[in-house]
Amino acid sequence: MHNPLPEYGALQIIETDMVGDPWEDWSGVRSPGRARRRLKRGFKQNIVVRYKANGKAIQDTARGTIYIHPHDAIRLRSAIHSGRPQHGR
Repeated sequence: MHNPLPEYGALQIIETDMVGDPWEDWSGVRSPGRARRRLKRGFKQNIVVRYKANGKAIQDTARGTIYIHPHDAIRLRSAIHSGRPQHGR
């Protein structure tokens, strides 16, 4: 997902899900036990890797870009507009 936000100063902020912590979403499988067994045997299963926000960002100084999770970008955007830093989650 590539949703560039407006630039703040010299840095461009880009939202991406890949910055967060990965977790496996097993809600697409009908039987998790059977899916686990078949996965061990090498059969592809309907498991999706998703990413949750972790409050971290990746800064690319060569390009002047910050890559950040969309949920963290919302918090960053509100902190920039309010003029005060936000701590916690």
